[in-house]
Amino acid sequence: MSVLRLVLPVLALTSLIASAVVASAQNRAGADEKERKKEEARKEAARDETDAARKVAPVTLKVYEWGVATENWDGSAEPPEDVPVFYWQAEQIPIEPAPAKPQPQPQDKPDRPITKRKPVLYFECTQDLTFDLDIKFTCGVPTWHYPKANRRADAATLQWDNIKLTSDLAPRDKSLPPPKLREVADRHWANFSREGSTSYLEVNGEAERFLFYEGSAAYLPESDLFVKDGKLVVRNFTAEPFLDLRVCVKVDGKLVRLHAVSVPAASGDTPGEVTLDPAASVATFGPAGTLTTETGNAGLTEAQARVFERCWNTELLEQEGTLSWRRTAKALDDLMQLKLTLPAGIASDTHRVGYVQVRGIDLAKISDYDALVTSYLGGEEEALKKLKGTAGAGALRRAMLDTERPLKDRITLAKALSLMK
Repeated sequence: MSVLRLVLPVLALTSLIASAVVASAQNRAGADEKERKKEEARKEAARDETDAARKVAPVTLKVYEWGVATENWDGSAEPPEDVPVFYWQAEQIPIEPAPAKPQPQPQDKPDRPITKRKPVLYFECTQDLTFDLDIKFTCGVPTWHYPKANRRADAATLQWDNIKLTSDLAPRDKSLPPPKLREVADRHWANFSREGSTSYLEVNGEAERFLFYEGSAAYLPESDLFVKDGKLVVRNFTAEPFLDLRVCVKVDGKLVRLHAVSVPAASGDTPGEVTLDPAASVATFGPAGTLTTETGNAGLTEAQARVFERCWNTELLEQEGTLSWRRTAKALDDLMQLKLTLPAGIASDTHRVGYVQVRGIDLAKISDYDALVTSYLGGEEEALKKLKGTAGAGALRRAMLDTERPLKDRITLAKALSLMK
């Protein structure tokens, strides 16, 4: 019996120890599980914070631009632009720092200007900000602008410092009055162009809903238009395609309106080309879109596209004796460079829409220009002075591309064409 009494306490003690070990293990497991859950919750919170940060869009200044470059087919000077009387001429702005000696003006022949008409810049942002802007013409000079620029870095460049943008999209005290704008007639483009804006711009004591600049350029005409075998041929001499081409001219006394989606870019010395059949002429431009559709697809907002159409619909779609197309954004960047200096952390997004229009086309006079080329090759130097504009350059180019002509004559014509730059 003594042995049995001894065994029972030992067994009881062993059972207690085992229970304690099990309980301890369970406690440790529970603590580990709690810690694991805490760590998982911490990681989940960190992921949520990261995801939230990714979802916050960076502040972006959106820039929208539209304008039209116009030129006369015969190379004659264009009338001055219809700008408000308070707009600034570029010559009124000093070049700073002043050059040590007089600098030559960029080439700008008064007898053959190409006018960059009404390039209008809109700025959109979800907050107010202040920024700087430079506009540089690579083949010409600025002529008009508003608000007033701070300086011209050279004859081709306008610079604005500390442009204050007050955004319609930013929360603000509605009781505060907006910046005061100069009065313009209701039907003037400088008035209704304000409808495309979502901000006010203030610089040098002047306020406006957009920034305006205009210039005059001098470069070789980019296109040619002529009749071959009863059809219209349009040639593109640039490195970028022509988009949304429109032609509104008389062929054999009949007015035709034709459209092409694009004209391919030139390849080396070979121009891009499309052929249009006057027999396909219809009362409208057929498959062509409206200006609102085209400019909206090119990046303008709906309001800006409506303003552009109101401003240019009659001239681009209805004016007789015209050839027009839309430039690519790269072509615009190559001709007119925009440089923004923004606060740290602000991104930019630019949408540029620009058309070209050749006016006053008279296909019946093409033979006269071809005759001038023949006279020039015959030794009549004065004939070259009459070969101006798209009409004159086109006659020279067609003769140059005629492989049946002697090489000597084609070289002579190439040199003559270079004098038109």
